[in-house]
Amino acid sequence: MRKLLFLSYTFPPQTSGAVPVILNLLKYLPRNGWEMLPLVAKNPRCISVDTSLAGEVPAGLKTTFVPMFDPLARFGGGYRNDGRALTTRSTSGHGSLLKKKLSRFLNNYVLVPDRVITWSFTAVPAGVALVRRERPDVIVSHGPHHSTHVIARVISRLTGIPHVMYFGDLWTGDSYMNFESRLNLRVEKGLERFLLRSSSGIMASTPGSLAALQALTGNRQPPGFVLYNAFDRDRLPRASVPKVSGGRYILATFTGNFWAEHSPKALFEGLSLFFKRFPDAPLKLRMAGTLEPQFLSMPEALGISARVEMTGVVPFGRIVEFQAESDLLVVSLPPRPGSEVKCSSKLAEYLASGVPVLAIAPEGELTGWVREFGAGYVSAPDPDGIASTLEVILDAFRSGGLVSSTDTEGFWKLFDAERVVSGLAEYLGHIVEGAARL
Repeated sequence: MRKLLFLSYTFPPQTSGAVPVILNLLKYLPRNGWEMLPLVAKNPRCISVDTSLAGEVPAGLKTTFVPMFDPLARFGGGYRNDGRALTTRSTSGHGSLLKKKLSRFLNNYVLVPDRVITWSFTAVPAGVALVRRERPDVIVSHGPHHSTHVIARVISRLTGIPHVMYFGDLWTGDSYMNFESRLNLRVEKGLERFLLRSSSGIMASTPGSLAALQALTGNRQPPGFVLYNAFDRDRLPRASVPKVSGGRYILATFTGNFWAEHSPKALFEGLSLFFKRFPDAPLKLRMAGTLEPQFLSMPEALGISARVEMTGVVPFGRIVEFQAESDLLVVSLPPRPGSEVKCSSKLAEYLASGVPVLAIAPEGELTGWVREFGAGYVSAPDPDGIASTLEVILDAFRSGGLVSSTDTEGFWKLFDAERVVSGLAEYLGHIVEGAARL
């Protein structure tokens, strides 16, 4: 059996958008001749923990937990999913505010590409020791956080093991990102191009993302693979899951996170506009996940707090049934460059549930798949477009039912986890064989 060193800052039971992909790898790669050797942070900061995920990790997995020295821990403050400082400000005192400002400055202007770069002091020697002990055939680094690619590249150079970069989201081209320092952006673009060109392979979550990354490599095009955010058939919800609304109203559910440049402002303003047009509309929005603090007061400010329920984080084992008991599932991407090649990790879950989807996003990969599978409704990410689309949904509800996908064969052909990971195993085999010929 071949071995894969999987380098990731976070790992179950820590929660992130990458959890379903990681669990798919842990389950199906061994069935295709690959042993996973995760190398992960022992003490990741500001990452939520879902205890239900502990049971999803295979017993006997050889996981190496490496502590991270975090020089910024003393300054306090939270961090976004990309490892950069939160944009919120504290009013709890001048000392606290000064610490948070200093922390934000160091994160956004000093630590490149993100604060996880300080993990390299312990992760690099631990990775080299792991390679010498286990003799893996390939290294796969998972980002974001994109510092993992830098760390993996150093381990690769020191050991001669081929390195494949996996991008759950783009790096400098990610629509969730906003670079406050032009110098940092220039440095990170150069680092991104260097790592891509020197890698043995590139993986991304959509065809468009892969094409965008490969375009940065110039004449040298490392072989690529699309590792879709696929769905495991074994996680299908029970057929008997009842609709919470009972057919009396439309329960629209959003499962995921709003952070950084991915703001729910347009969604909330669209809802407000819709309810002004249709005050008695039988619709409720339920939001399950994490919202940055500056977003939490938006529904009240717009006068729609009675129509919006925020549940916070829902356990992984419950989220699929949470989706199945809804009447409409909402997925959102910001109206920023990069969103056209992005696809929410939730789309596969939504399609597997069979519940109608409302995709609020610029035209691109995500909206294309919703249309291709006839899975529901598409709206431009602006308040008027959202309100108008909700009006169409309301008319459909009153006329007998919402549009939902019947193309299950097409969906599973693309997003079946077992099939996707089987293709990944074959791709990694080609990477190893190609490296051996050099």
